[in-house]
Amino acid sequence: MKNSYVGIIGFGSQGKRIFSILKKLKFKNLVIFKINKFYKNKKLYTNNFSKIKKCDIVFVCSPNNTHFKYVKSLEKNIYIFCEKPPVNNINELNKLKKMNLNRVYFNYNYRFSEINSSLQSIKKYNFGKLLYGNIVMAHGLASKKNYNISWRSKDKGGVYDILGIHIIDLILNNYKISLITKKLSKFSSNYSVDNAYFTIKLENFGQIDCYVSYSTPYKQKFEFIFENGLLEIDNKSICFKGPRNTFDNKGFFITPQILYKKKFNQQNDYHSSLEKSVNYFLKCFKNKQSFKKKDTKISLKSNKLML
Repeated sequence: MKNSYVGIIGFGSQGKRIFSILKKLKFKNLVIFKINKFYKNKKLYTNNFSKIKKCDIVFVCSPNNTHFKYVKSLEKNIYIFCEKPPVNNINELNKLKKMNLNRVYFNYNYRFSEINSSLQSIKKYNFGKLLYGNIVMAHGLASKKNYNISWRSKDKGGVYDILGIHIIDLILNNYKISLITKKLSKFSSNYSVDNAYFTIKLENFGQIDCYVSYSTPYKQKFEFIFENGLLEIDNKSICFKGPRNTFDNKGFFITPQILYKKKFNQQNDYHSSLEKSVNYFLKCFKNKQSFKKKDTKISLKSNKLML
């Protein structure tokens, strides 16, 4: 497998991360398409797309509005790892659904994260139904000097498409979503949406209020309130608390006791989950397996809910 020919389309931050993972795994035959000017090793890149079409594996790490174009042109006989979102509009989504996607894997990073595994482990604590959630993903990217020339500043949906879809997919992998309402704004720039407020309403009661931003100070927070317990995640820890009926010696309600707590760093988790995602993709390639239809269906539904 390590002698397979591997192409990378796009060499921004995500392309570089994947390149680093592949080098760590000792892949030898790498070619990068449309490389940026900061990378010096000229032997690795090409502007000739026909070389990418000859690869066994291709990673699509280009701007969001190019994903569909590349997946469509590489559809046959190549294993494709495509960053989220698969498409940028309903017309492309309808066309994508008609394509053979057995060898196409859409990467939603939270699927291999400790945040997702924490939500999936709720059952063992007997917390019951999810009643309410609050999620914040924010950092000041829009205040950076070169933001106005980055692809993010030109993306139609801005921070909602880029970060919000991660949250939508995380929730959809664990719960049934009935409706999403959103409010988008350009708070610190005139380029693209850099603030998004959206509410995810769940089937059979429950909702999650979300805020994603490129224009505010860094903050990452996931809070989930269940019938009989709490799950709290920040950049320091993952914490399960319960039960609901917790009192002091005077009979007053108090914050439930900690049932389980572990150290957690979201940056480390992001890199770890990406590595797991790449390894899963490569395992399927090695065994010549099709990707799970259930995962593909959720990927496309997450994309549709975002649009």
